[in-house]
Amino acid sequence: MVIIDKAAWQIDGGIPEDLVISHFNTIFTWLDDHKMLSAEGKEELEELEDGIDDCASLNEEMITTEGLAFLEACYDEYLTVIAKDKYGIDFNGEELEKIYKKYREFENFMAWAKQEFGYLIPQEYLNFLEKGEFDSTVRKYYVIDEENALEISEWFTPSNIPSIYKNCCEEKMIEKYHLPILDSCGCTVVLNCDSGADTYGQICLRTITGYYDENLQENVYDEMEFVAEKFMDIISNLKNAEQLEEMGIF
Repeated sequence: MVIIDKAAWQIDGGIPEDLVISHFNTIFTWLDDHKMLSAEGKEELEELEDGIDDCASLNEEMITTEGLAFLEACYDEYLTVIAKDKYGIDFNGEELEKIYKKYREFENFMAWAKQEFGYLIPQEYLNFLEKGEFDSTVRKYYVIDEENALEISEWFTPSNIPSIYKNCCEEKMIEKYHLPILDSCGCTVVLNCDSGADTYGQICLRTITGYYDENLQENVYDEMEFVAEKFMDIISNLKNAEQLEEMGIF
């Protein structure tokens, strides 16, 4: 049996029983609101009103398949988020809701990637998307070389990548195997997902420079500019404006 959490684990860890009761009540209530509790889980929720004992647990028999998948993927993250000052007082499950929203957005993106995009997305980029830590790097810069840097104006997210991809393809800005990953001063940066090519995993910049070809009846753009060999090169070489000034790039 898969056990997500037990009251004994929390109490033995030094957490007051009243907070443990409140925490379990929050989890079970949230799961019930999202239709992720089984009949046994609903019974456990009712019993929480009378208190809790060391045997109380949150396990796979109390939740639906969807609930189990979510909690296995995100429960530890939730505990980390509330550990400092919100354990037992995240009464409405607000922090859990934030995590669930991010989880659902990534799951929907993966479904789109499989059904509509159809190309192999490098795992290192999928890991980045799944974490959802986009704001921490906005307005930073990727150092390309000793003289050049690429501004990260906006990271594209699992929720908006499909629409951006569709628009870019319709405008003939990118190839079908190019996945848009970020905006740089109005230009689109893409990830090459053509696993059969030597350029698989490379990052390129699509500038907006181009023209409308009357004969082709479509937009024609300049060649893409090479940015990096792989996605993690960007993450490992991010700098802020002050660091660029110290390096003499600004």
